[in-house]
Amino acid sequence: MRPVLPVLYIPDNIRELSRNDPPSPPANPPPSPRRRPSMEFSRSHTPFNDGDFSQEMWEDKYKP
Repeated sequence: MRPVLPVLYIPDNIRELSRNDPPSPPANPPPSPRRRPSMEFSRSHTPFNDGDFSQEMWEDKYKP
């Protein structure tokens, strides 16, 4: 009689559990960057952080 390794029981247990139990609700996904508050977005995406504008160019272009 061969010894039965515990590893062999794992797939059967998983199949049995998924057959008997209702599917669990999915875990909450991490919030996507698009749903962040606008203040946080504007703080991290100012023209100064873009690399396209220097502060002087930004002031020349957007200062009233």
